[in-house]
Amino acid sequence: MFIETVGYRSRSRIRAGVFSISEYPIHVHPNALEILCVLDGNVRISDTVLKQRLTPGDVYFFSMRNAHQILSTGDTNLLLYVQLDLNYYKRYFKDIDKAYFVCDSFLRKNQMSSKLHYMRFLLAKIYFGYRDETASDSDLEDMGKELLSFLLAQFRFYTYQMGKGQSLNAVQPSDIRPDDPNFLRIYRIIDYIYDHCTQKLKLEDIAAREYLSVSYLCRYIKNACGLSFTELLSMARCEEAQRLLGSGRDSVDQIAALVGFANRKHLSTQFRKWFGLTPTEYRRRLEDQYGRPNEILLLPYEEEVAQKILKQYLI
Repeated sequence: MFIETVGYRSRSRIRAGVFSISEYPIHVHPNALEILCVLDGNVRISDTVLKQRLTPGDVYFFSMRNAHQILSTGDTNLLLYVQLDLNYYKRYFKDIDKAYFVCDSFLRKNQMSSKLHYMRFLLAKIYFGYRDETASDSDLEDMGKELLSFLLAQFRFYTYQMGKGQSLNAVQPSDIRPDDPNFLRIYRIIDYIYDHCTQKLKLEDIAAREYLSVSYLCRYIKNACGLSFTELLSMARCEEAQRLLGSGRDSVDQIAALVGFANRKHLSTQFRKWFGLTPTEYRRRLEDQYGRPNEILLLPYEEEVAQKILKQYLI
Protein backbone atom coordinates (compact mmCIF):
# COMPACT_ATOMS: atom_id res chain seq x y z
CA MET A 1 0.00 0.00 0.00
CA PHE A 2 1.24 3.45 -0.88
CA ILE A 3 2.09 5.40 2.31
CA GLU A 4 1.91 9.05 1.26
CA THR A 5 3.22 11.37 3.94
CA VAL A 6 2.01 14.89 3.18
CA GLY A 7 4.68 17.57 2.98
CA TYR A 8 3.54 20.92 4.38
CA ARG A 9 5.29 24.09 3.27
CA SER A 10 3.54 26.22 5.89
CA ARG A 11 3.89 26.05 9.67
CA SER A 12 0.08 26.04 9.70
CA ARG A 13 0.27 22.40 8.54
CA ILE A 14 -2.23 23.00 5.74
CA ARG A 15 -1.97 22.06 2.07
CA ALA A 16 -4.47 22.76 -0.71
CA GLY A 17 -4.70 22.41 -4.47
CA VAL A 18 -6.65 21.11 -7.44
CA PHE A 19 -6.06 18.11 -9.66
CA SER A 20 -7.69 15.81 -12.19
CA ILE A 21 -7.37 12.06 -11.81
CA SER A 22 -7.70 8.92 -13.85
CA GLU A 23 -6.60 6.66 -11.01
CA TYR A 24 -5.18 7.33 -7.58
CA PRO A 25 -4.35 3.84 -6.24
CA ILE A 26 -5.01 2.75 -2.67
CA HIS A 27 -2.96 4.92 -0.35
CA VAL A 28 -2.80 6.23 3.21
CA HIS A 29 -1.98 9.67 4.61
CA PRO A 30 -0.51 9.06 8.09
CA ASN A 31 -0.38 12.78 8.83
CA ALA A 32 -3.39 14.33 7.11
CA LEU A 33 -7.13 14.61 7.20
CA GLU A 34 -7.91 14.95 3.50
CA ILE A 35 -11.03 16.77 2.33
CA LEU A 36 -12.09 16.23 -1.26
CA CYS A 37 -14.54 18.50 -3.10
CA VAL A 38 -15.70 17.58 -6.61
CA LEU A 39 -15.69 20.69 -8.81
CA ASP A 40 -16.55 18.97 -12.08
CA GLY A 41 -17.05 15.44 -13.41
CA ASN A 42 -17.70 12.26 -11.45
CA VAL A 43 -15.38 10.01 -9.46
CA ARG A 44 -15.64 6.80 -7.47
CA ILE A 45 -13.94 6.59 -4.10
CA SER A 46 -13.12 3.69 -1.81
CA ASP A 47 -12.58 4.52 1.86
CA THR A 48 -11.72 1.37 3.82
CA VAL A 49 -15.00 -0.62 3.58
CA LEU A 50 -17.01 2.31 2.17
CA LYS A 51 -17.53 2.97 -1.55
CA GLN A 52 -19.26 5.97 -3.11
CA ARG A 53 -19.80 7.76 -6.40
CA LEU A 54 -19.27 11.51 -6.04
CA THR A 55 -20.69 14.18 -8.34
CA PRO A 56 -20.11 17.96 -8.67
CA GLY A 57 -20.56 19.74 -5.35
CA ASP A 58 -19.98 16.65 -3.20
CA VAL A 59 -17.56 16.86 -0.27
CA TYR A 60 -15.89 13.82 1.29
CA PHE A 61 -13.56 13.38 4.28
CA PHE A 62 -10.74 10.82 4.34
CA SER A 63 -9.57 10.29 7.91
CA MET A 64 -5.91 10.08 8.82
CA ARG A 65 -4.51 6.56 8.35
CA ASN A 66 -7.58 5.35 6.41
CA ALA A 67 -6.77 3.51 3.17
CA HIS A 68 -8.55 5.13 0.23
CA GLN A 69 -8.65 5.21 -3.56
CA ILE A 70 -9.99 7.65 -6.19
CA LEU A 71 -11.04 6.59 -9.71
CA SER A 72 -12.47 8.59 -12.58
CA THR A 73 -15.83 7.50 -14.01
CA GLY A 74 -15.58 9.62 -17.16
CA ASP A 75 -13.17 11.44 -19.46
CA THR A 76 -12.70 14.49 -17.26
CA ASN A 77 -12.96 15.58 -13.65
CA LEU A 78 -11.74 18.42 -11.50
CA LEU A 79 -11.13 18.01 -7.77
CA LEU A 80 -10.16 20.29 -4.91
CA TYR A 81 -8.22 18.86 -1.98
CA VAL A 82 -7.47 20.38 1.40
CA GLN A 83 -5.19 18.51 3.82
CA LEU A 84 -4.62 19.29 7.48
CA ASP A 85 -2.28 17.68 10.00
CA LEU A 86 -4.63 16.94 12.90
CA ASN A 87 -1.70 16.11 15.17
CA TYR A 88 -0.73 19.78 14.97
CA TYR A 89 -4.26 21.05 15.71
CA LYS A 90 -4.52 19.00 18.90
CA ARG A 91 -3.19 22.12 20.62
CA TYR A 92 -6.56 23.74 19.90
CA PHE A 93 -8.95 20.78 19.75
CA LYS A 94 -8.52 17.90 22.19
CA ASP A 95 -8.42 14.47 20.53
CA ILE A 96 -9.02 16.00 17.07
CA ASP A 97 -6.60 13.40 15.67
CA LYS A 98 -9.11 10.69 16.64
CA ALA A 99 -12.13 12.48 15.15
CA TYR A 100 -14.08 10.87 12.32
CA PHE A 101 -16.06 13.17 10.03
CA VAL A 102 -18.89 12.25 7.68
CA CYS A 103 -20.53 14.24 4.89
CA ASP A 104 -23.27 12.32 3.09
CA SER A 105 -23.85 14.87 0.33
CA PHE A 106 -23.78 11.95 -2.11
CA LEU A 107 -27.18 10.91 -0.68
CA ARG A 108 -28.90 14.17 0.26
CA LYS A 109 -27.16 17.13 -1.32
CA ASN A 110 -30.34 19.23 -1.48
CA GLN A 111 -31.36 18.62 2.14
CA MET A 112 -28.02 19.85 3.50
CA SER A 113 -27.53 22.79 1.13
CA SER A 114 -26.88 25.40 3.84
CA LYS A 115 -24.02 23.73 5.70
CA LEU A 116 -22.64 22.22 2.49
CA HIS A 117 -22.55 25.69 0.96
CA TYR A 118 -20.58 27.00 3.95
CA MET A 119 -18.24 24.02 3.82
CA ARG A 120 -17.42 24.77 0.18
CA PHE A 121 -16.92 28.43 1.13
CA LEU A 122 -14.36 27.50 3.80
CA LEU A 123 -12.52 25.12 1.45
CA ALA A 124 -12.35 27.75 -1.31
CA LYS A 125 -11.14 30.32 1.22
CA ILE A 126 -8.32 28.02 2.29
CA TYR A 127 -7.40 27.24 -1.34
CA PHE A 128 -7.00 30.92 -2.27
CA GLY A 129 -5.31 31.69 1.05
CA TYR A 130 -2.82 28.89 0.45
CA ARG A 131 -2.03 30.24 -3.04
CA ASP A 132 -1.67 33.81 -1.78
CA GLU A 133 2.03 34.33 -1.15
CA THR A 134 1.26 37.34 1.06
CA ALA A 135 -0.85 35.25 3.46
CA SER A 136 0.94 34.56 6.73
CA ASP A 137 1.20 31.22 8.50
CA SER A 138 -1.02 32.58 11.26
CA ASP A 139 -3.68 33.57 8.70
CA LEU A 140 -3.71 30.04 7.29
CA GLU A 141 -3.74 28.55 10.78
CA ASP A 142 -6.79 30.64 11.66
CA MET A 143 -8.50 29.30 8.54
CA GLY A 144 -7.64 25.77 9.60
CA LYS A 145 -9.10 26.37 13.06
CA GLU A 146 -12.25 27.87 11.55
CA LEU A 147 -12.68 24.84 9.29
CA LEU A 148 -12.11 22.30 12.07
CA SER A 149 -14.50 24.12 14.40
CA PHE A 150 -17.18 23.84 11.71
CA LEU A 151 -16.42 20.16 11.13
CA LEU A 152 -16.71 19.40 14.84
CA ALA A 153 -20.01 21.24 15.05
CA GLN A 154 -21.64 19.85 11.91
CA PHE A 155 -19.96 16.69 10.59
CA ARG A 156 -18.64 14.56 13.46
CA PHE A 157 -21.80 12.49 14.08
CA TYR A 158 -22.56 9.46 11.96
CA THR A 159 -24.35 6.15 11.71
CA TYR A 160 -24.21 3.26 9.27
CA GLN A 161 -26.86 2.10 6.86
CA MET A 162 -27.00 -0.42 4.06
CA GLY A 163 -27.32 1.04 0.57
CA LYS A 164 -28.21 -0.51 -2.75
CA GLY A 165 -26.60 -3.85 -3.46
CA GLN A 166 -25.85 -4.31 0.26
CA SER A 167 -23.16 -1.63 0.17
CA LEU A 168 -22.44 0.12 3.46
CA ASN A 169 -22.86 3.88 3.85
CA ALA A 170 -21.69 6.15 6.65
CA VAL A 171 -24.34 8.85 6.97
CA GLN A 172 -25.27 11.63 9.33
CA PRO A 173 -28.07 10.69 11.76
CA SER A 174 -31.38 12.46 11.24
CA ASP A 175 -31.74 13.25 14.95
CA ILE A 176 -28.54 14.90 16.19
CA ARG A 177 -28.53 15.58 19.96
CA PRO A 178 -24.90 16.25 20.99
CA ASP A 179 -26.02 17.59 24.39
CA ASP A 180 -27.53 14.19 25.24
CA PRO A 181 -24.94 11.89 26.91
CA ASN A 182 -26.86 8.84 25.65
CA PHE A 183 -26.40 10.12 22.10
CA LEU A 184 -22.64 10.57 22.56
CA ARG A 185 -22.17 7.19 24.22
CA ILE A 186 -22.19 5.32 20.90
CA TYR A 187 -19.08 7.15 19.66
CA ARG A 188 -17.23 6.31 22.85
CA ILE A 189 -18.20 2.67 22.33
CA ILE A 190 -17.15 2.65 18.66
CA ASP A 191 -13.78 4.20 19.57
CA TYR A 192 -13.27 1.58 22.26
CA ILE A 193 -14.06 -1.25 19.82
CA TYR A 194 -11.57 0.09 17.27
CA ASP A 195 -8.89 0.68 19.91
CA HIS A 196 -9.21 -2.89 21.26
CA CYS A 197 -10.40 -4.82 18.19
CA THR A 198 -7.31 -7.02 18.00
CA GLN A 199 -7.90 -8.27 21.54
CA LYS A 200 -10.41 -10.84 22.77
CA LEU A 201 -13.10 -8.24 23.13
CA LYS A 202 -16.53 -9.25 24.39
CA LEU A 203 -19.81 -7.39 24.63
CA GLU A 204 -19.72 -8.05 28.38
CA ASP A 205 -16.51 -6.01 28.65
CA ILE A 206 -18.16 -2.92 27.17
CA ALA A 207 -21.36 -3.42 29.15
CA ALA A 208 -19.33 -3.37 32.37
CA ARG A 209 -17.52 -0.18 31.30
CA GLU A 210 -20.80 1.55 30.44
CA TYR A 211 -22.71 0.22 33.48
CA LEU A 212 -25.34 -1.34 31.23
CA SER A 213 -26.86 -4.78 30.92
CA VAL A 214 -25.61 -6.86 28.02
CA SER A 215 -29.07 -7.15 26.48
CA TYR A 216 -29.66 -3.38 26.64
CA LEU A 217 -26.21 -2.60 25.22
CA CYS A 218 -26.76 -5.04 22.36
CA ARG A 219 -29.97 -3.26 21.34
CA TYR A 220 -28.47 0.20 21.92
CA ILE A 221 -25.49 -0.37 19.61
CA LYS A 222 -27.68 -1.70 16.80
CA ASN A 223 -30.22 1.12 17.10
CA ALA A 224 -27.63 3.89 17.51
CA CYS A 225 -25.15 3.03 14.78
CA GLY A 226 -26.97 0.64 12.46
CA LEU A 227 -24.56 -2.26 13.00
CA SER A 228 -24.41 -4.88 15.70
CA PHE A 229 -21.49 -5.27 18.10
CA THR A 230 -20.35 -8.35 16.17
CA GLU A 231 -20.48 -6.44 12.87
CA LEU A 232 -18.58 -3.46 14.29
CA LEU A 233 -15.88 -5.72 15.71
CA SER A 234 -15.59 -7.64 12.44
CA MET A 235 -15.36 -4.42 10.42
CA ALA A 236 -12.69 -2.96 12.72
CA ARG A 237 -10.60 -6.13 12.51
CA CYS A 238 -10.93 -6.30 8.73
CA GLU A 239 -9.86 -2.66 8.36
CA GLU A 240 -6.78 -3.45 10.45
CA ALA A 241 -6.17 -6.50 8.25
CA GLN A 242 -6.43 -4.25 5.20
CA ARG A 243 -3.63 -2.06 6.56
CA LEU A 244 -1.43 -5.05 7.34
CA LEU A 245 -2.01 -6.59 3.91
CA GLY A 246 -0.75 -3.43 2.29
CA SER A 247 2.05 -2.45 4.64
CA GLY A 248 3.95 -5.67 5.30
CA ARG A 249 4.70 -9.19 4.20
CA ASP A 250 2.99 -11.11 7.00
CA SER A 251 1.11 -14.13 5.71
CA VAL A 252 -2.69 -14.19 5.74
CA ASP A 253 -2.52 -16.73 8.58
CA GLN A 254 -0.31 -14.39 10.59
CA ILE A 255 -2.56 -11.41 9.90
CA ALA A 256 -5.64 -13.38 10.99
CA ALA A 257 -3.99 -14.00 14.36
CA LEU A 258 -2.71 -10.42 14.67
CA VAL A 259 -6.13 -8.83 14.15
CA GLY A 260 -8.01 -11.19 16.45
CA PHE A 261 -9.64 -13.78 14.18
CA ALA A 262 -9.57 -17.45 15.12
CA ASN A 263 -8.01 -18.54 11.84
CA ARG A 264 -7.42 -17.70 8.18
CA LYS A 265 -10.83 -19.02 7.10
CA HIS A 266 -12.66 -16.76 9.54
CA LEU A 267 -10.68 -13.73 8.35
CA SER A 268 -11.33 -14.58 4.68
CA THR A 269 -15.08 -14.94 5.25
CA GLN A 270 -15.36 -11.64 7.10
CA PHE A 271 -12.97 -9.76 4.79
CA ARG A 272 -14.99 -10.79 1.73
CA LYS A 273 -18.14 -9.54 3.47
CA TRP A 274 -16.74 -6.04 3.86
CA PHE A 275 -14.40 -5.70 0.88
CA GLY A 276 -15.87 -8.09 -1.69
CA LEU A 277 -12.50 -9.88 -1.98
CA THR A 278 -10.55 -12.42 0.02
CA PRO A 279 -7.36 -11.14 1.71
CA THR A 280 -5.26 -12.96 -0.90
CA GLU A 281 -7.20 -11.39 -3.77
CA TYR A 282 -6.91 -7.96 -2.14
CA ARG A 283 -3.13 -8.29 -1.78
CA ARG A 284 -2.82 -9.37 -5.42
CA ARG A 285 -4.77 -6.28 -6.47
CA LEU A 286 -2.37 -4.09 -4.51
CA GLU A 287 0.63 -5.81 -6.06
CA ASP A 288 -0.85 -5.26 -9.51
CA GLN A 289 -1.44 -1.56 -8.86
CA TYR A 290 2.05 -0.87 -7.61
CA GLY A 291 3.76 -2.96 -10.25
CA ARG A 292 2.77 -0.41 -12.89
CA PRO A 293 5.22 2.23 -14.19
CA ASN A 294 2.96 5.13 -13.20
CA GLU A 295 1.43 4.77 -9.78
CA ILE A 296 -0.75 7.90 -9.85
CA LEU A 297 -2.45 8.53 -13.20
CA LEU A 298 -3.23 12.23 -13.51
CA LEU A 299 -5.21 13.99 -16.22
CA PRO A 300 -4.57 17.46 -17.72
CA TYR A 301 -6.71 20.31 -16.40
CA GLU A 302 -6.91 24.10 -16.46
CA GLU A 303 -6.35 25.83 -13.14
CA GLU A 304 -8.30 28.84 -14.38
CA VAL A 305 -11.42 26.70 -14.77
CA ALA A 306 -11.05 25.43 -11.22
CA GLN A 307 -10.56 28.95 -9.87
CA LYS A 308 -13.67 30.17 -11.66
CA ILE A 309 -15.75 27.48 -9.92
CA LEU A 310 -14.09 28.13 -6.56
CA LYS A 311 -14.76 31.88 -6.79
CA GLN A 312 -18.45 31.03 -7.07
CA TYR A 313 -18.14 29.18 -3.75
CA LEU A 314 -17.01 32.43 -2.11
CA ILE A 315 -20.22 34.24 -2.98
